[in-house]
Amino acid sequence: GGNPPNMGLCTACFVRDKAGLGALLESQGDTLPVEQFAQRLDALMARHPQADPDLLLFSGGLALQTRDPEQIRVRFENAIKAFRRAIDLAPGFPEAYYYLGSVHLMSARSEGDYSQARALFDQAIAAAPNAPHYLNARAYARYRLGDLTGAEADYLQSADGGLILSRIELAELLWLSSR
Repeated sequence: GGNPPNMGLCTACFVRDKAGLGALLESQGDTLPVEQFAQRLDALMARHPQADPDLLLFSGGLALQTRDPEQIRVRFENAIKAFRRAIDLAPGFPEAYYYLGSVHLMSARSEGDYSQARALFDQAIAAAPNAPHYLNARAYARYRLGDLTGAEADYLQSADGGLILSRIELAELLWLSSR
């Protein structure tokens, strides 16, 4: 019985390669070499056929990197599918809720879209209450929904958590609301 002798090595290689892909994504920011990232992601997914929540986040993030304005609806749909699948696989995975909420913010056209984004950020925050970027995103959704008190509270907590952007956005919120 037991696992084949190289099973641990394969798992270690997968974790290493996944971490490398995540580091590439984090370090490149807006200058991400999209084609290179896509090739590495495709190769990793081919070697690891079981669905993996992290790889689905990478896939959804890659869908959002598409620069072609003609493809905007398709890229949002692809990202939403990937993030929803990640949530299906790992319901307690806060990053999946955060990214799905972010897509709803990016594509928002109605109060219902902002409400849906806020609900997703609520779920991310429930799992990771002190993540400043989750609080910042929810603050913006609250602001768009007219909940200035809630937005202010989230911006303050996010700023206290170290996100400088939240201080700037809080100042703008207070200025716009004449406070």
